[in-house]
Amino acid sequence: SINNFFKVGYFNPIHTIFIDMFRLIDSYKIHDIADKIINYILFYVLHSNPNDKKNTAPKVVTFGSAPTTLASLGFINVPAPYLDKLTPEKQNSTYSLILDLDETLVHFFYTPSGGAFLIRPYCFQFLEEMSKFYEIIIFTAALKDYADSILDLLDPNKKWIKYRLYRQHTSINGITFCKDLSKIGRDLGKTIIVDNLADNFKLQPNNGIHIWTWLEDMKDTQLNDLGRILKDLVIKQPGDVRPIIKKLKDDINKKMRNNMNINPFKDVDINKYFK
Repeated sequence: SINNFFKVGYFNPIHTIFIDMFRLIDSYKIHDIADKIINYILFYVLHSNPNDKKNTAPKVVTFGSAPTTLASLGFINVPAPYLDKLTPEKQNSTYSLILDLDETLVHFFYTPSGGAFLIRPYCFQFLEEMSKFYEIIIFTAALKDYADSILDLLDPNKKWIKYRLYRQHTSINGITFCKDLSKIGRDLGKTIIVDNLADNFKLQPNNGIHIWTWLEDMKDTQLNDLGRILKDLVIKQPGDVRPIIKKLKDDINKKMRNNMNINPFKDVDINKYFK
């Protein structure tokens, strides 16, 4: 649809062609064209008010200038590891929660005046509560300017989200911006990623929890229900989260086979996986 084509961070085969072109051709003219394309199409959006806990009041806001480097456009990957190294004291106690942005926490849609985004119910509560137990990392395939404009509203005081990773931190795998967790610089035994696209964490599937794609349902409770599960998990301080996540996903798959329309995280007791 036209909404998805213009949505920042959305990836499709047409977009692949443009990315390959910009990677193969290195000239000032192409750089200039790339900047103008991004500037004219993607840099005016509507934002929801983060102080509105019901997440229903959109407000107009504009971006700053367009990015001026290919790296900021996501056409040049940055070297790994991406995050600052943990101190020896924190290595054993730090659990990392990696969160996707679009359709996991928010939903962007194109409008004649530019664009808009809605915030998933319980998003603020989820971020605040999880930050007490996890090092929160946003990992999005979106462009940095777009993502920052949203994250600055979700976490204006930078109290909850510790790190932000963008399109330039992803790895292209087929027609997907893949999120390779081995490049982040954290113990995979203490790392969890939540994403609405399972393909995004297919390189480390046992670290990933698939959440339903969210568009506009203001009765959705998945972040609230998942938050309870993640809290119960980290309180147990497992040496490796991956076997626990696998058991969780096996149970969810069994539940979903019986009823595809139920909330997969509702009434899940993760404590049974530690018995």
